[in-house]
Amino acid sequence: MKPFSEYTSLTGEIASANVVINADHEGQIVCKASVHNNTEIAPTYSHSMNVTVIEPVEGAHIVTDPPHEKLYEGMALAMLCNTIKGTHIRYSWFVNGLQVPNQNKALTIHKTTLKDSGTYVCIANNKLNSTRTFVSNSSAQIIIIKEPVSLPEISYAVVKEPDGKYSAHITCNTSRGSLPITFKLLNHSDIIDTIVRGHLWTTFVVPITLEKEMGLIQCQADNGNMAAKSPVVALEVVPVGGAVTLTYDYDMTPTFQVIWLRMYCHVERGTFPLYHWFLNGTLLEDEGPVHMVTRPDDSVLLLVVTPITSGYFHCEATNSFDKTSSTPSKKFLITKEVLNRLSTEVMGVVFGCFLFLVVLVTGCCLIGLSHKQKTPQKLLITDTTEMSLVRTEHTDEVCRSVPFCALSISACVLPTHFSHLQDEKNYIEDMDVVTAANFNDSRQDVESIDDWPYSEEDFILSDMDEDEVPLSGS
Repeated sequence: MKPFSEYTSLTGEIASANVVINADHEGQIVCKASVHNNTEIAPTYSHSMNVTVIEPVEGAHIVTDPPHEKLYEGMALAMLCNTIKGTHIRYSWFVNGLQVPNQNKALTIHKTTLKDSGTYVCIANNKLNSTRTFVSNSSAQIIIIKEPVSLPEISYAVVKEPDGKYSAHITCNTSRGSLPITFKLLNHSDIIDTIVRGHLWTTFVVPITLEKEMGLIQCQADNGNMAAKSPVVALEVVPVGGAVTLTYDYDMTPTFQVIWLRMYCHVERGTFPLYHWFLNGTLLEDEGPVHMVTRPDDSVLLLVVTPITSGYFHCEATNSFDKTSSTPSKKFLITKEVLNRLSTEVMGVVFGCFLFLVVLVTGCCLIGLSHKQKTPQKLLITDTTEMSLVRTEHTDEVCRSVPFCALSISACVLPTHFSHLQDEKNYIEDMDVVTAANFNDSRQDVESIDDWPYSEEDFILSDMDEDEVPLSGS
């Protein structure tokens, strides 16, 4: 209800207002009529009219948040299409010349990737009564999404300089990251050197002394985002020394024939050892029937066992940075016959196992026999037939006098030694008493076992009862 124009009509003509329209005039417009200088007459109002004010658009431009110079992969990016002037604006966005489905003032990427890099343009436009169109294009905004640097790796090699001194060539390498990259070599928190490179790696040269600890070194890489650091490495170089050991193992066919052979060469100490292999005194090259693999702790020689690859093998270890001296291993004879021959150790193990089994079985038999002899054996007389027993000191003689002993010699065992008894005489007398008691009803004397009328079934073995007659002691 803020008046922006006024007109006085003295003769009743239609009032008109000529005004310069601006954005403030947008809204509901109403005409108010009242009597001049007479407040007693109430004013009247026309119906309202909706007025839209179109200000031609001008000065479209793109603003990025964060600034486009500091955009890295994974960050959120918001782009605004701002204008200097203009009302009731519609927006269109283009990336690398292709329109994107967005008609808002803001274009937002929540998590950027390298594919979001490109040329961005926004177009702002508005229309007046569908008869006039006003357009403003922004300038091209180049968006480059940078790669953060990955964790760098650090390694070093030793070089003997022409003056006889040694230096460490330390390499810092990162697998990814937008260029350029600033590399720093650190010793603990101290910066040893700084290099800016247009590639993913660089090398620092540091003088060293052999067999001396030079500290803990670390590499740092930075391309404007967050700096990344490598693991810490101890800078210490130990020359090759000590014994050189040569060992081997092999693969066999189902018929136990050696086909593939692997030989291992290892030196007792040394930071950067270099290994060489020899067959019959000739240096082997990594070609033909042999293949060499160098590992951090040793060297491996792979070969197929043939007449060509048979002979005396040995290896030598030397410093990779100084080849003036080397240390050889012992020589090994490698042939099919030697590899397929049973070793003395294997034969000893087999014979030892066989001998152990023999001793074990023999011991079990002796223990069983001893236990059998110590077990009391008894003869139970089941009939009252007259019989006399002749006492003898030899078990086999008594056994021949008893019919069923022919079937089981172990069932008839008489004591051959009575020294363990307190009184041998009393024992014999007791046997005579028992014999007399058992055969007091006999009608005739039996002179020979062939004259006995009873069969073998009349004699059985059982536990000691009152009617049993002991034939032997424990």
